[in-house]
Amino acid sequence: MKELTDIPTLDDLELDGVRAVVFDMDGTLLNSEILHTRALKHFVPRPSNTSKKLIEQLTGVCELEAYEKLLSHQMIPKLSYSEFIDLKNEKFSEYLNDESVLKTMVHENLLELIKNLKKEKYLVALVTASEKSTTELFFNKLGLNEYFDLILSRGDAEKSKPDPLPYLNCFEKLSVNANESIVFEDSKTGIKAASSAGAHVIKANWYR
Repeated sequence: MKELTDIPTLDDLELDGVRAVVFDMDGTLLNSEILHTRALKHFVPRPSNTSKKLIEQLTGVCELEAYEKLLSHQMIPKLSYSEFIDLKNEKFSEYLNDESVLKTMVHENLLELIKNLKKEKYLVALVTASEKSTTELFFNKLGLNEYFDLILSRGDAEKSKPDPLPYLNCFEKLSVNANESIVFEDSKTGIKAASSAGAHVIKANWYR
């Protein structure tokens, strides 16, 4: 598996036989992990060394798993999962109203790559373990919808990453074979999902 610390250009990619390029969202397409961490800290009014360590460990973890771990450690109030997501999204919206934060979310070179992929008629998709409401919030704020042929978030498949089903659903909806697809992922669970689905996987380290 190839790993990239720098965002590639179109010419850097081996695109022979490729019809679709698929991105994970948090930590791959978006430099948003820090916002997830900030939002989680909001739920812990009196942080301790233990809570700080746990929140750090939850960086890159899907929202449902983060919620369940914080709840099991009694670090957040007894909220329902939907209430947790609503409150977290309120914080995201607040953060993204700051123009300086908004500008850091998508690297200009990555946006340029996506635009060039679209110009060359490649299919571009997103597969994320984030909730649909969270995904829509980020995409609407950042004006990204026009660049993507397909957007799949948590709930669009019966199983989530590391299961390959989200990617298998993506390829089916795009009418492409897995081996005709390149997937950019940054996390172990995402890489496992995309690899198990049969795609060509590139580990994205450019926001690390």
